[in-house]
Amino acid sequence: MSRQTPEGSLLATICQYLAIKGYFFYRVNNVGVYDATRGAFRTMPKWSMRGVADVYVLHEGRSYFIEVKATTKQSGDQMLFEKKVTKHGGTYILAYALQDVQSILS
Repeated sequence: MSRQTPEGSLLATICQYLAIKGYFFYRVNNVGVYDATRGAFRTMPKWSMRGVADVYVLHEGRSYFIEVKATTKQSGDQMLFEKKVTKHGGTYILAYALQDVQSILS
């Protein structure tokens, strides 16, 4: 039986909300793949970016990037990603609760 983390639970709730509302979105899996034979994580592909948000939403021609945090804080890479998103006109949502997403994507 697998236990879901508080962040995993919140992420699932946010994705379920987006799906019910009919948003075009996808979950970004930005964790490296563990290679059991080598006993290490595989290297990220060229042009991969660290700190990418957990969920991408395209709504009415605008890009939204949702970083889900339940009990932790943003890493330096995540803060840098947020700066790049906002610099280029995207919307970055730091979600500690579903309401953080609902207040921007309603």
